[in-house]
Amino acid sequence: MFFFRIWTPLMLALPAASFKAIPTRLSPVVATPRKPARAPLRPLRGIVPPTNVEDATAKFWIFLVFGNGGLGIGLAQIPTALRRLNEGMQLGGGVSLGGPEIGIPSWALLYPEPVRVRDVAAVLKCPALTDLDRVVTEGPQDTFLATKGYLTFRAFAQALPEDKYNKLAVRCVFDCFNGCQDQVSPDDARARLSKWADAEAQAAAATPQGQGHGGAAAAVARDALLAKANNYSAIGFFAFLIWLIADLIWEEAQMAFFV
Repeated sequence: MFFFRIWTPLMLALPAASFKAIPTRLSPVVATPRKPARAPLRPLRGIVPPTNVEDATAKFWIFLVFGNGGLGIGLAQIPTALRRLNEGMQLGGGVSLGGPEIGIPSWALLYPEPVRVRDVAAVLKCPALTDLDRVVTEGPQDTFLATKGYLTFRAFAQALPEDKYNKLAVRCVFDCFNGCQDQVSPDDARARLSKWADAEAQAAAATPQGQGHGGAAAAVARDALLAKANNYSAIGFFAFLIWLIADLIWEEAQMAFFV
């Protein structure tokens, strides 16, 4: 009796539902208007306006396919930036000549401690810097650009051993060559060294005793701050690129599949 009471209404309801679903001459088919996709809250409403489900599906696949390149480039820079930050924070505690700082706070350069004027001057006076081509040749050929004649940081640090030169000052000088990158053209490095030498000569000529007051170190400080600013802006650009592409993909996916 229980089985009969439960299943009898269901068996009667199924034919009725199927009968309503089949169009007949007495019940003409009425086209149901297509419901537009709900427009989610988004900051790019003017760039990509809300669309219907079909258009959102097509845009989703377009953004997903063509956005993979931008996402790949942006995401690849994050581990590189974190690695450079970690390497820079481990350069503290080296040998130092002491003296005044270069004038840029350590937190602005993402260094563990301030860079000293005398340490920078000692790096710039290193005899190895007069022949950068030899530094490249004698340095490790462990990257593709190193084999093509580029000056890498490992080759630069090898020419200035940390038992004689402050390793933080060595990193600071090299960061100025190519915007905190790990390789630079020797010609660009020579041009930067020549610029600093001119700044030191001008500072020396401006004093009665002919002694410079850290003209080269001051120029290094300005270039280091500019290099870090460029590095920060590049990281910010890649972060914005990741957010933009991810936002476009998610918004179109929401319109296409979740509305």
